[in-house]
Amino acid sequence: MRLLLLLLCFCFIQARAQRDTLTGSIIEASGQTPVMQASVLLLARDSAIICYTRSDQAGCFTITRQGKEAVLLFVSHPGYTPEWRAIITHQQGAIPLAPIVMFQQRDSLAEATVTHAAPITRLKGDTLEFSTGQVQLPPNATVEALLQRLSGVVVHADGSITINGQQVDRILVNGEDVFHDPKLITRNFNASLFSKLQVFDKVSDKTAFTGVDDGQRSHTLNLVVGEASQHGFFGKLEGGAGTSGYYNNTALAGSFRGSSQFAALGLLSNTGTTGFSGETGGSNEVASILISPGVSDGLNASAGTGVPKVAGAGLHYANRWDSGAQHTSANYSWGSTRTQPYTSSLVQQYLHDTIYLQQQRSTSTNTSYDQHAQGVYDIRQRSGNALRLAVSGSTSTAHNQLTGTDSTVLNGKTVNQGIRRILSNVSGQAIDGNLFYKRAIGAKGWQLSATAEGGSAQNQSSGYLYAYNRYTGSQPNDSTDQKKDFSNRGWTGSGNAYLTYQANPRTTISASYGVKYTSTHTLLTTYTNASEHYNEKVDSLSIDYSPSIFNQEEIVQVAYEQKGFKLHTGLGLHQTRLETYHYNYFNPHLFGHYNIDPHHVLYFSYDITQQLPSLEQLQPLKNNVDPLHLTVGNPGLKPSNSQNFAVRLLIARQHSLSVNVQGGIIQNGISSQTITDSLGRQVTRSVNVHGNMAIASYLSYDFSLPEHIDGAVNENVSYNRDNSFTGTLPATNQTYNGGLAISLQKKIGKGYLIQTRSAFDYTYVQSSINPATTNYLTQHHSASITLPLLWGMLVNSETNVTIQQPTGSFRQDNITTNWNIAVTKEFLDNQLGIQLKMNNLFNQNNSIIRTVSANMVSTTYTNGTTKRYVLASLIYHFRK
Repeated sequence: MRLLLLLLCFCFIQARAQRDTLTGSIIEASGQTPVMQASVLLLARDSAIICYTRSDQAGCFTITRQGKEAVLLFVSHPGYTPEWRAIITHQQGAIPLAPIVMFQQRDSLAEATVTHAAPITRLKGDTLEFSTGQVQLPPNATVEALLQRLSGVVVHADGSITINGQQVDRILVNGEDVFHDPKLITRNFNASLFSKLQVFDKVSDKTAFTGVDDGQRSHTLNLVVGEASQHGFFGKLEGGAGTSGYYNNTALAGSFRGSSQFAALGLLSNTGTTGFSGETGGSNEVASILISPGVSDGLNASAGTGVPKVAGAGLHYANRWDSGAQHTSANYSWGSTRTQPYTSSLVQQYLHDTIYLQQQRSTSTNTSYDQHAQGVYDIRQRSGNALRLAVSGSTSTAHNQLTGTDSTVLNGKTVNQGIRRILSNVSGQAIDGNLFYKRAIGAKGWQLSATAEGGSAQNQSSGYLYAYNRYTGSQPNDSTDQKKDFSNRGWTGSGNAYLTYQANPRTTISASYGVKYTSTHTLLTTYTNASEHYNEKVDSLSIDYSPSIFNQEEIVQVAYEQKGFKLHTGLGLHQTRLETYHYNYFNPHLFGHYNIDPHHVLYFSYDITQQLPSLEQLQPLKNNVDPLHLTVGNPGLKPSNSQNFAVRLLIARQHSLSVNVQGGIIQNGISSQTITDSLGRQVTRSVNVHGNMAIASYLSYDFSLPEHIDGAVNENVSYNRDNSFTGTLPATNQTYNGGLAISLQKKIGKGYLIQTRSAFDYTYVQSSINPATTNYLTQHHSASITLPLLWGMLVNSETNVTIQQPTGSFRQDNITTNWNIAVTKEFLDNQLGIQLKMNNLFNQNNSIIRTVSANMVSTTYTNGTTKRYVLASLIYHFRK
């Protein structure tokens, strides 16, 4: 019996030893070469070494864990960045590990922090890179769902994306613009197509071509297509119908084969979830499937955005050949939208010894039809010569109708009430292009570049304005019944020459000269309704204005780069002639970054810029589209000058930290002067002021807690000082803002997780013309859960709660809750899915926005969210 017991104990010990054996392999970043003789250590919670081994000639290793105290696997090798793997303490048995990838030290890449369910985050130069292979997602999850699981990334309700406190301006696929609309990619493309995500500040196309940095940056997210997705094609077909007339239909097909890209997308929806964005009708806004020059409604007959009924289609193609020396890309889109927005706003202004309170309500019907086409071709030769040609064009039409009412209260007494009706038809066309050329000249290191750009655009609005205003007291009522024809045409042409010299491998010196000429023609004719015929011209509301602008600039710049340190510094002289005005200013600038080590990078910038008055601010025109709130031009307006700085530190280790500080001091700033009479009528014009400034800081930190919980903390603090005029009195308005947000997510098995986010924003406003202050707290809370149900179904529940503290005239707490539930069942190896979505279960409108600007506080209610509905969808995914 004792012998049997000893034998059983021995077998148990052997089985336990087998259960705690870890095996794996170590390879270089290329994925081909094994790393031999790498040190592999198992560490305890106090960093004590438990056991040790080395990788063999094939890069493989086997190591046995003693009990459950081992929590960390550490791998190192001379010349490579060390790597870590967290050990799952509750996991037993023979544990195979995913291949451990090591990066050479000379690549200046940060070490990878790898856990059982977290992405690898590293710094590669000044690029932050997420390797997403280990992010666990449900089947057919979108790119947006992937982004929601990454540290430091916030996906907002409107689909916009913030990474480490910076708004993402562009989203690329393998470096190419696809459809030119980021939300179309994040909400329609499958996350499994991409192996990693890269975040960086992209320079302008002109800078990328000439090598002379113009200081323009766009915060960019690049989606890198995985190797497995670079063969065959992929797509999605979705058809959905629901209650209350809601529908959502999408068709997507694409192929990413090496350097060749093709994608086609069609949309037909009114749920606002496709990613299609844009406004119809509003001033300087246009609904389009792509970013386009757009049209402007001179009568501004739009009440806002609303939820659009969308019909759209887009095509994308890009390719590189001849060993990458030649490249082309093209995009075409067509789209139409129809919205019926409603807006109700309450505006409170503190005037000298007066409180001005106005309530406005408006509703509109807006339709828009747009087309856009764009193409690029470039070729680069081994000699260094290169050529790039880009052309784009668009056409837009819109039909807009608006009805609005408003009333004004001064010190508790109603002084006016009014009604407006506007009908407007809008059309616009635009075409532009650029040609870049460069070649090596003379002795080695010299290069000459030249660029030429040009374009023309025209915009027409024609419509009718009717307004009726009733005043208290003895002031007679007034009415407006007018026809307006608005036309704006213009063209621009520019040319630049750049001479660069590569003084040594680290230093480049450049000099450039550029000219630009812009000619515009603004024609506005207003007719009053005389004897029911709009044939009597109103000279005071009509204008024929044809200004021209001539610019020239000379810039000298030095670029220096060594061991992760990049610096661009220079001085520019800018000269502008606008009609009889002549503006000259110097533009010193300095920007760059420093890779302190593989884990830390410091970004910095400083420059002095000038903002010229816009033609709308200068032209001597009275705009009476809203007769109670007139705007007039100011031909004597001067440009503003601003000193700007920014510093950002990014740390990417096992946890990442980003700290941003930026600000600006503005002299001769362009602000506003508003004169209010005793009947509540206002006239506003742009004026120059002194002493404006702004400074802001942002911090983002992600962390991990026990039980597989990841979290992030975001903090922001800002101060703004804005000077303006209230009547004839100068006003200094100061705004302090502070915010704190905490996010947590817990992973539960493959692809399942719970997420929560709570954000608190405090605003404090003080104005020199009013002893009272405005201060309030705004809270945003959200929670989502993705879990399996019976029979393989997957449920996703999302809840968003907004709470706004009462203040001043806004005496009620604004509490809104939006709760959505979706249940999905996948069939045929996750190719076919059935989804039942219940939207906005409480049927509440959470489009309530409170804003503070100078001495004005406003709360705006819109119908920017969909109502309650149930939508059933059939979704088919395919990949060959």
